[in-house]
Amino acid sequence: METLDRIFDLTGRVAVITGGNGGIGLGIAQALAAAGCNVSIWGRNTDKNKSAAATMAGCAGKVDTRVCDVSEPASVKAAMAATLQTFGRVDGCFANAGIGGTPSSTAPKNNGAACSPPISTAFSMYFRPRRAT
Repeated sequence: METLDRIFDLTGRVAVITGGNGGIGLGIAQALAAAGCNVSIWGRNTDKNKSAAATMAGCAGKVDTRVCDVSEPASVKAAMAATLQTFGRVDGCFANAGIGGTPSSTAPKNNGAACSPPISTAFSMYFRPRRAT
C-alpha cells in the first residue's frame, strides 16, 4: 500500500499562487511546498511576500516570490515570465488574489449582475486574456 507522502508527492511540479502571501493562499502555498512542489507566490506587497516565503524555508519545494497585481495584465505577464525563467514551467495556478470590499457599480458585469471584486478579479485573470479579440 502506498503511503500518503508518495501519493501526494509533488516533487518537480510548479504552482503559482496569486495572493499567496497570506490567509488561504499562504496555507495552499505551504501545503504544496511541504509536498515538494516549487511555488511562486504572487502578491502586491514585497514584505508580505518575503514573510510568506520565510515560513516555507524548511520545505522540500523551492519558493519564489513576485510582486504582481493581477488586475494589471502587464504585471501578470511580467510575473509569469519571471516564474518561467526561474522554474522553467508552470503546472498549476491557484487564483486566490482578490480585492476586498463589497459589490459596487464599478465592478465588472457578468450577465447583467455585478460581481464582487474578488470574484471579478479571479474571473478577469483567467477569462479576459482568453477572449477572442
